[in-house]
Amino acid sequence: DKVRRYQATQVTITGSVQQVAAGFAHTCAANGSNVYCWGINDKGQLGISNTTDAISPMLVTNLSGGVSSLALGKDHSCAVTTDNKTYCWGSRYAGQTAQTVDSTALDTQATQVSSLAGKRELSAGDFHTCSIEGAGLVKCWGKNDLGQLANGSSAAQSATAVSVTFN
Repeated sequence: DKVRRYQATQVTITGSVQQVAAGFAHTCAANGSNVYCWGINDKGQLGISNTTDAISPMLVTNLSGGVSSLALGKDHSCAVTTDNKTYCWGSRYAGQTAQTVDSTALDTQATQVSSLAGKRELSAGDFHTCSIEGAGLVKCWGKNDLGQLANGSSAAQSATAVSVTFN
């Protein structure tokens, strides 16, 4: 409905919300077994198999298991499931979904990132995503024009997770 609301508005989701994450103009919440997203969806960032905006929570399709971590960027979303699989969806503009970089490609459903396995926590910026793995290993992927991936490379982007170098 694109009505500006200046007070908190209750959002109804089945079950008890255990996590919530906010992107630029979309939000997702997990109740332990499912993820629901709402807001702008012009790049497929809601993961509902289309690019139609949603003013109420919509179930993200194609996820296996419950969700242990959520991260949202400007035009993308990512989640780690309780069976330690990482999924991303939305724009592939700069590799932020860990899929092949393509300025026009959209993943409108959650797509498993097979190169990322194991328990992790996620965090996302506008066009990049990072994870903490195991014993504090940080990996990032996506846009790197301003050094967002912190790997010492001048490459504009990387769809492959690269290890962050700490000095």
